[in-house]
Amino acid sequence: MNNKKNENRYPALKLVMQMYKAFALFLGVILMLATVFAFIDNGIGAGLVSAITSFIVFVAVYASGELLEVFLSIENNLHQSVMIQKRMLQLQQQQDSPRKVKRTMPQ
Repeated sequence: MNNKKNENRYPALKLVMQMYKAFALFLGVILMLATVFAFIDNGIGAGLVSAITSFIVFVAVYASGELLEVFLSIENNLHQSVMIQKRMLQLQQQQDSPRKVKRTMPQ
């Protein structure tokens, strides 16, 4: 339908979504380096704990960005459904209007 119009909706939320994803990737690199240093300095036990914690933090932050994307997709689908229903109602009303012809009483 109006894809250009829909693309310009909610620019701030789209920006926040992209920022969450970019921050998650940046954080993932930093946490990966911290995990490597934990392996080197403190041994395998601390390295495994650091790796698991880093993975959970990365997934949580990235999932926040994905959740915003899901909400925007739901809103877009709902908006398109409403537009389709409005168009169907208009078409139905156009089809019904010729049937409602005034009948004159015979004299």
